[in-house]
Amino acid sequence: MTQANQSTPVTRVNPQGASRLYLRTDEIPHFFAAFGSYCEQIKNKSRKIFWISFFFYLFFSFLIMGWSADTFELFDDEEGVLVVLTFIGLVIGFFVMLGIFNSQKKKYQLLHARQKLLAGFFHTIREDLHPESGLKGSLDHGKYTQKDQYKQKTSPYSGSKKSYYKFTWAALKFTLADGNQVQLRCMDKLKEKGGSVIRFQEIEKGKILPNELLYQGTKKLIPLRKEIATTQEKLILSSELLAREMVVLFKNAYLNLEPRTQKDLRLAQTTSQQENIPPKATLLQNQANQIPSEAVQTLPSEPTPISTTRLTTFLNQSSIPGLNYTPLGKGGYRVTLKSNTEAANSLLISFLVIDGETFLRLTLPFELETPSFENLLKANPALAYGRFALYKEQAAQTPSLCLIKNLLYKTLDQEELDSALTGLIHQSNQLKEISDIPLKAKAMKSERETGWELSLLHDALFDLNAQIETKDKKFKIQIPVNQNRKQTVHLRFDRQDMSGRQLIAIQSFCGENNPNLHKLCLEENSKLAYGAIGIGKLGDKELFMVTDNQLADTAQALEIRSAVLQIAEKADSLESLLSDRDTY
Repeated sequence: MTQANQSTPVTRVNPQGASRLYLRTDEIPHFFAAFGSYCEQIKNKSRKIFWISFFFYLFFSFLIMGWSADTFELFDDEEGVLVVLTFIGLVIGFFVMLGIFNSQKKKYQLLHARQKLLAGFFHTIREDLHPESGLKGSLDHGKYTQKDQYKQKTSPYSGSKKSYYKFTWAALKFTLADGNQVQLRCMDKLKEKGGSVIRFQEIEKGKILPNELLYQGTKKLIPLRKEIATTQEKLILSSELLAREMVVLFKNAYLNLEPRTQKDLRLAQTTSQQENIPPKATLLQNQANQIPSEAVQTLPSEPTPISTTRLTTFLNQSSIPGLNYTPLGKGGYRVTLKSNTEAANSLLISFLVIDGETFLRLTLPFELETPSFENLLKANPALAYGRFALYKEQAAQTPSLCLIKNLLYKTLDQEELDSALTGLIHQSNQLKEISDIPLKAKAMKSERETGWELSLLHDALFDLNAQIETKDKKFKIQIPVNQNRKQTVHLRFDRQDMSGRQLIAIQSFCGENNPNLHKLCLEENSKLAYGAIGIGKLGDKELFMVTDNQLADTAQALEIRSAVLQIAEKADSLESLLSDRDTY
């Protein structure tokens, strides 16, 4: 992969806050050993400070009590009270000092427990790391803050407030010896009342992106999630044992990987990725002098019966105000959201399956003075949540206009579902307020540090044979699709959504705009598992494209990689249908 010249990122450690890691594989054990030594040093230093402070406390306490005894008469009513109050004040001061040092002690014990947790984990898998893997990411040695709060409740009786936090203290990326890329997050989930933690969970979660040369199902992100401790004391006392539980979590995740057979590998050498082309289905239905009824993978129109227990739990535990739901047939739900400031919104949640993967589809009817199909396709590249599509319900005679968003069910968590529901509805309300649809996303100038975009792309695509061209906040990546074809994917970091949040626009052009296909493209958008067909400009030309937007604040390298590869494949499939050339 070629890229612009840039300085090598350097590890920066902040013992009191966030640290950035850029370690070589051979530096990993040395880093955690140094981390452990630092934890021991600060614990010893804290212990010394305590005993020195305690000595001075006793010394001054004896002086004060001696002075009080000489100055005041203990058995005198007024003066005796002063002596007693002095004694009580010294006792209170002692317990305050003890409380402060216990708080500091627990803080350093937690820091050391986290170090031993990660050190034990990476020591156990040291032989399984790729020699050139390295370790990238961040460690936060501080404490959860307001930005980590995701929910707050106030008791209607006592008026006391309960705050809920998710504090990610480690976000790490590395590669295993078999080429699988791993993204690991260590997170404290806390419930706080009156300044005290009344519930604690230590959660390890992440994703594995399988190596497509060794494993089948290269588009699947294997989820990792396990609650390894339910109290801070368990984390402190059993951190080395919990490190082994993290390794077991990875072993269990590998049960979801299906190694390629020798036949698969021989075919791969001669036909590249052709054995991975999904079953063909109707993309753009056969019309006069247009596209034959074959190609790009689509979702089946009939949902497959699936266990809905986890989804029901998420809906019951949702922190979204005014959320109500009604079960429908075949595992679906009708979800209604009511608020004091906006009209009630109702959307449909249903399940779909493609290539063995289960997706959750959110379908929100969109009522607006009928815009042209062309403008709807032009708006898709500007939407942060979902896409415009023509969706036909089973009982309906004709398809209706909707905003649709799909979520991979097995990696879905509470936060992702709540964010998708509120984001889709908020976006719909914004569009209704302006009574129009955006034909392109607004420009934005990022205030983040220079070079983070290229660093993100390098983490996502470092092992692919891809060429990257850079210009300002725009990147052009050429992806080999098979032995004979390539597809160019454009990434832009200079756009924002309707709420002013920075977007990462991922786009790949696939053919000239054709008004006869606009309706068919919108109908196809209701079936795609990922991305959307839209219309955008390349120079002065208006072209069909496959597009997807991600919020820059929450973008992750593995998801960027998955998006780039899937969009390249879909766009190339469309281009092969629209023409016999390999232009884009």
